[in-house]
Formats: sequence, structure tokens, C-alpha cells
Amino acid sequence: MELKIFTPEKTIFQGEAESVSLPTPGGVITVLSKHTSLVTSLSAGEVKIKSENGLKTFLGEGGVFEISNNKATLLLRSYRN
Repeated sequence: MELKIFTPEKTIFQGEAESVSLPTPGGVITVLSKHTSLVTSLSAGEVKIKSENGLKTFLGEGGVFEISNNKATLLLRSYRN
């Protein structure tokens, strides 16, 4: 899937991802390529991105995630490496 991750200050990630794991109010979800359309709020917690370059993790401080037509966008309030 094409994944873009933004904070108010900058773009954190832009590229192809095999999966992304996200903390939501209902628990952690993992979204794979070609996932059905989804919009969800995010809780503070660990975000994991798996791509051909390996696994990237960081702590997100909440936000919103949306995926549609194999294009995903993650808007974070802030993050820490």
C-alpha cells in the first residue's frame, strides 16, 4: 500500500508499506495491503511500519488513520522515535 505519515511539523514517512500496526481506542490493529476502506482515531502508543526496507517503529501521540483504494494516510498529533 502507499503510506503517508504526517505531523503538523513534517512528513515522517512516504512510501510503500507491507503493513502498518496502529494503536486505536479498541486495541491495536494491523492493516495490510489492499485492506478494505477504513477510518479510525488513534490512541497514544507504538506505530509499526513493515516495508521492504525492514521494520520502523515509533511512539505516536494519537491522531487519525484512513485507508482507501490501497492508499493510506496517518495524521499524528506528534511522535517520538
